Amino acid sequence: MSGINLRQMKGILEMDLNLQIYFYFLLFANLYPAQEFMTLKCEETVTGIFNEDTILPCNLTTAEPYTITNIELRKDDGNSGLVFNFDGSHNVSKAQNRIKLLRSDLQNVSLVLQKTELSDSGKYIYFLQANIGYKQVNIGLVVKAPYSLPKLALVNLTETTKVVSCETTGYPSTQIHWTVNGKNLTSKSKNKESETAQGLISITSTLPIIKSETDQEHIYTCAVWNEAERKYEVKNSISIYQPNNKKHTEAKKRKALTAGGIVIGGLAVGILILGLLKFRRRHHPVRQSNEESENQVL
Repeated sequence: MSGINLRQMKGILEMDLNLQIYFYFLLFANLYPAQEFMTLKCEETVTGIFNEDTILPCNLTTAEPYTITNIELRKDDGNSGLVFNFDGSHNVSKAQNRIKLLRSDLQNVSLVLQKTELSDSGKYIYFLQANIGYKQVNIGLVVKAPYSLPKLALVNLTETTKVVSCETTGYPSTQIHWTVNGKNLTSKSKNKESETAQGLISITSTLPIIKSETDQEHIYTCAVWNEAERKYEVKNSISIYQPNNKKHTEAKKRKALTAGGIVIGGLAVGILILGLLKFRRRHHPVRQSNEESENQVL
C-alpha cells in the first residue's frame, strides 16, 4: 500500500514539475516577442555643461501601441541610488531631483537634468517598463565647464623680474599653452591650480618676459587646450613693447662718454685760456716799461 502511495506521489510531483516548466515556457514565449519588438536606444555617452540643462536622449520604438508603467534612473556608483522614478501617474513636467521626463512625443522618452552639477558626472542605468515588456540601457554622463576667456597682465615680480600672467577658470583640469610671436614657449611657463567654491578649477600660468635683441613689439598668447576635442578651447593675447636692453645700455654709455668728453674738452679749453692770460700778464708790464723809457729819452 505504501509502495503504491509513493509511486502516486512521485507521479504527482513529476506532473507538477512539468506543469511549472510548461507555465514558465508560456510566460517566456509571451514575453520574448514583446522584448524583441520593443527597442530602447539612448546615447551611450552624454556631455553636460555645468549649470545648464542636460538632455539624456532616449528613443523607444515598439511594434504595437504601448503604455509606460515605470521609468527608473539609477546612478551606478556602487549603491545603485535611485535618482528618478516615473510610475505613469504623476505629472511628467514636474522635475524630480532636478530630473524630468521630456515626452515631447510617444517615442521620445528622454530625461532632462536641470542645472547640471559637477557631481552629476558618472554612469547611470536607465530602466523602462511598459505593458508589453521592459528594457534597460547604460548611460555615461560627463560634466564639463568651458574655460573662461584668459585674463592677461604684465606683472612686476621684482625690479628686474617681469612675467606675463594668464588666469582662466573651468573644468576639468587642462593644459595651458604659450606662444610669443607664434613661437611655442610653453616649457618655460609655470602653472598653479586652485579649486573654487563651486568645485571649478582656477588656473594661473606665468611666462617670463623674453630678452629682446631689437626694439620690437611682442605678442604673448595664452591658449587653453581641449584634450578631448584635440583643439584650443579659448585663447587671448597681449601686446608688450620690449626695448633692447643691451642696445640702450650701450647708448647710455656712449652718451656718458660724450658728456665726459665735452666736460674734459671744456676744462682743457679753460686751462688753455688761463695759460694765455697768465702769459700775457707776464709780458705786458715789460713792454709798457720799455715804452715809458723811450718817451723819457725823447
